[in-house]
Amino acid sequence: MEKEYLRKLDLKIDPSVYQKTKKCPFCHSVFINKSWCESCGRNLEFNLLGEPFSSKSYYFLKEEYIKTFYFLYRLFPNFENIKSAECLDYQKKLFKRFKNLVDSFDSPNIMSTSDRPLFYFETKNIIAELIYCHFPKEEIVEHLCSHPDNFINQELLNFVLNSQFDVHQTVYQAIFKKKLIWKLNAEDFIAISIILSTLAYAALKLKLLFS
Repeated sequence: MEKEYLRKLDLKIDPSVYQKTKKCPFCHSVFINKSWCESCGRNLEFNLLGEPFSSKSYYFLKEEYIKTFYFLYRLFPNFENIKSAECLDYQKKLFKRFKNLVDSFDSPNIMSTSDRPLFYFETKNIIAELIYCHFPKEEIVEHLCSHPDNFINQELLNFVLNSQFDVHQTVYQAIFKKKLIWKLNAEDFIAISIILSTLAYAALKLKLLFS
């Protein structure tokens, strides 16, 4: 009798009940439509990270930054002015890229498993570059600590705290503070020769101008 009753009701369960609920990869809200998250307003079709080695990567940003160098800067990195507007803008872009990568390591919808090792290596390069440019290490550590449950970010935190990094030195620091004259290498002698030659040329031009 009961079976007959149920058969007459012709009960049907909506198949959507068994489907996996889609969530926003950024805020994990379920209130999303085809291309937008109604909670955080993110565009879900936007590729936050891009492909490894793409125009959004550290390698492209570094290449674009080097293009702003004078010829002398490209030959001798110690001439680089890390307080220039170009370098500060470069650091800002690097740190934004760093935060996007760190925030995505635990989001498979944003970063695929196959690309994760490449993005991990890129993040380490960004950290080393930021520290080289005297970017505050505390800000790097603070953002990594905001993801305490992510194993990759913990590895990056250990990398920051336990590694020795090269830091930028001015020509004065590199030559006159850190090295004795008999320990100068060939690059240092070339740099000193260029500086002296430039000063001599300027002095000659001034002499001819006022003579």
